[in-house]
Amino acid sequence: MAIQRRFVVLLLALLATPALAQVADPVSDIPLGTRAVTVELVATLPDSGSASRPRARPMTLIGDGTGRRFVVDQNGLVYQLHADDSLSVFLDVAAATDLIADQGQRGVSSAAFHPDYHTVGAAGEGKFYTSSTHPADVAPDFALPGGAAAVHHSVLYEWQVDPVDPDAIDPSSARVILRVAEAYSDHNVGQIACDPDLGPADPDYGLLYVAMGDGGNVCCPRPSVDPLFVGQDLSSPLGAILRIDPLESGGNPYMVPTSNYFASDGDSDTLGEIWAYGLRNPHRFSWDAGTGRMLISDIGQANVEEINLGANGANFGWSEREGTYLVEHFNANDVFPLPPGDELLGYTYPVLQYDHDEGDRAVSGGYVYRGSEVPSLLDHYVFGDLNLGRIFVAHIDDLDGSGVAAMETVRLIDDASGTEQTLKWIVGGGTPASRTDLRFGQDDGGEIYLVTKQDGSIRKLVAAPECNDGLDNDGDGLIDYPNDPGCRDATSVREDPQCQDGLNNDPGQDPDPGLIDFDGGHSALGYVASDPDPQCVVPWRNKEKTGCGLGFELALLLPGLMWLHRRRRRLRLH
Repeated sequence: MAIQRRFVVLLLALLATPALAQVADPVSDIPLGTRAVTVELVATLPDSGSASRPRARPMTLIGDGTGRRFVVDQNGLVYQLHADDSLSVFLDVAAATDLIADQGQRGVSSAAFHPDYHTVGAAGEGKFYTSSTHPADVAPDFALPGGAAAVHHSVLYEWQVDPVDPDAIDPSSARVILRVAEAYSDHNVGQIACDPDLGPADPDYGLLYVAMGDGGNVCCPRPSVDPLFVGQDLSSPLGAILRIDPLESGGNPYMVPTSNYFASDGDSDTLGEIWAYGLRNPHRFSWDAGTGRMLISDIGQANVEEINLGANGANFGWSEREGTYLVEHFNANDVFPLPPGDELLGYTYPVLQYDHDEGDRAVSGGYVYRGSEVPSLLDHYVFGDLNLGRIFVAHIDDLDGSGVAAMETVRLIDDASGTEQTLKWIVGGGTPASRTDLRFGQDDGGEIYLVTKQDGSIRKLVAAPECNDGLDNDGDGLIDYPNDPGCRDATSVREDPQCQDGLNNDPGQDPDPGLIDFDGGHSALGYVASDPDPQCVVPWRNKEKTGCGLGFELALLLPGLMWLHRRRRRLRLH
């Protein structure tokens, strides 16, 4: 069956590719939305790296179901983040194993608690899991295709809570669950997690999901994508989401659920561990407590970043598709329209996607907001870009698999000044950092955290100051846009749609043009809005120019100028 499908794919590609033109701009720019947040610094991890790069590299923040919070440092440490925001070491993976954490994508990438961690007498009691990279000095459970040499192994470990100290893991309890050979240093094992919202009666309860990258090879200029052709190879665990029962049983280090699509497909060439495949670097995934939907972020090659709706047996298309576009294996930099007959191939396309032309480079998966501190984010999937640190949202109801949904950028407000800033500016301490290395975390209360490797810090998303929060505080049907001093007063003349409110919404930013964000008129002055500036809070948007509209100051002068013109004309006629 797999061979027949590959033949159909190859035939369609050969027939269609010569007629397809390269897509220069795959996805429209992401609009700036009305929602606004600010961030609250929670903790900065202590230095844990080498002498040349000492800073910690936090990867995520997770809960254990009891309200406790834990932070994973890629350099090998797992910390407990206490209620007073102090830190204590929960587990030192580097000290207990032969961890490799010497390069950008190697080290500890994730951790997870078994849902029965706190259930006395259960098989999963006290069980804790980590995913990490280690030397290729023993035989792996999964070798590389074609006998390719391994540079390291991606390893899944099980640990046991310390019998004396419930706030620590016993470092001598490490048990290897599985080893996967890796040919390159990047796109290794990523996030691991059990669905936290299930009860013991659910058949998915206690099953561990494991994100596996395609093995990488993005470190150097290469003419091709997916060099080992694993994206569509169901005999390899690379480029896939695996699902296993991690508990040892009958001498087996783990069990393969019979409900996995490929465990019961009758094809001996497919791995039963594979739950979904066709992924390049499924760095992060999460479940929504409200709808049960699983959302998977997949970092793109050169053009498209995507969020996928998880489904058992789904094929997300890599390395034949990038987002909703065709990819040629020996052309790493371009994408093309989907060929005729694409619907016959059964790909599952993303529910969200964006491209790289605004400076974004790598999607960072997040969570659906189910907390209480930021009402404007409720029921929205919050995610971002690893490089720029921009934060995006999309409503969970729109992420139903029926197509690519709309998304927008969240405004990030500096709490002290009330002005909009970028996460790069915040991470850099007032000087924009080169990148943010943004990840997300979520506690048991549904609150969301920003985890930035660039400065080793964890920040919590909180509501922006009133009149900067993207809400209608006075119930008049208008969003209370930035710095509106009358946002609690429904009669305030300043409370008009953003970019038409007669205010300079981006003061103090560089390069702030110092222009009133008008560019489309103001009903109070009798000018009809024809081209409002939707990006007026971003100073470098090209619509924010005097040539894009009258501008507030000119609108005030215009009646007088017209009166003078008519007066002079009358004098000439007389």
